[in-house]
Amino acid sequence: MMLTKSCFQVPQPGAFRKADGAIDLDRANACLSNCTPEEILTWAAGTFGGRICLQSSMQRRSSTLMHMLSDLGLRSIPALFVDTG
Repeated sequence: MMLTKSCFQVPQPGAFRKADGAIDLDRANACLSNCTPEEILTWAAGTFGGRICLQSSMQRRSSTLMHMLSDLGLRSIPALFVDTG
């Protein structure tokens, strides 16, 4: 059985914003490195809202992410399909 690490609390949207509005990537990476993929997706959806999408070529990784987004109720995040063949 694989155990996943978890944040004890998913960071609030905007938690890593600098004074100029940019995201402090070092702080975000330090905190999010202890989060589950589901927690990271929840944080990203709250932080970036309609400015994010899922890029998919329908391989295993993107299918897993689409399933996670659906399970989390984040169905408003659009999926862009890329034809790699």
